[in-house]
Amino acid sequence: MTVTWHLFVAELLKARTTRVPWLLLVAMTTLVVALVVLILATAEDEALQGDRGLRSMLAPGGNTAYLFALVLGIIGMAGEYRHGTIGHSLLAAPHRWPIVAAKVVTYALAGLIFGAVAVAVNFAIAGPWMEARDAGWSLGEGLPWKIAAGSLAGCALFGVIGVGLAALVKDQVIALFVGVGWTLLLDSIILGVVPEVGKFLPGGALTGLTNGTGEELLDPPLGGLVLLGYATLLAVGGALAAQRRDLT
Repeated sequence: MTVTWHLFVAELLKARTTRVPWLLLVAMTTLVVALVVLILATAEDEALQGDRGLRSMLAPGGNTAYLFALVLGIIGMAGEYRHGTIGHSLLAAPHRWPIVAAKVVTYALAGLIFGAVAVAVNFAIAGPWMEARDAGWSLGEGLPWKIAAGSLAGCALFGVIGVGLAALVKDQVIALFVGVGWTLLLDSIILGVVPEVGKFLPGGALTGLTNGTGEELLDPPLGGLVLLGYATLLAVGGALAAQRRDLT
């Protein structure tokens, strides 16, 4: 087995046995439940109808889970520097790019799991509720599957973005501030004010990928490609920065 594979296995073990991923998963699930219930409880009947209703009611899970995948990726990478454990990893891999590569794969997988849980919870609540309000849908339709696939892909890519950003910035607090602040606040503001620009930012690309409503959004395949571009650039840039950085 290669060093990268051993590092990947070690990362999976750390992610599975530490408290942070589980706490984030519980917090995410709680928030998704509250958000979906609030949206459905306050929506007018006509807002639930048709494709627009499906996009509005089935996408909140993925559009919430991405933030937790991003935070988990940041903590997973920056925490190594914060707690000084990066030195132990370097004993197994003096060249640092395999460490970043192992974390990229691990937190992409973690993001995928977070997205799957969020989508499952979202669909489980929305399905019966919308059926009771004469806006039912089934998994035999194509759109729910497209929303689910976009949500899972977006959460996986944001896990990678978190790792890459943390590898570039190194400081956990700054990385969390930049990552969460940019995607949660600035992207939303720019998308609302200048949609022709905002749709190409990570948050706008995610909204397009998850089949969000709005004429100015990117189509899901293009939104996915834009988000993949951000993830790739940050992962490669983070690996190069980690390779050259002094640990002290």
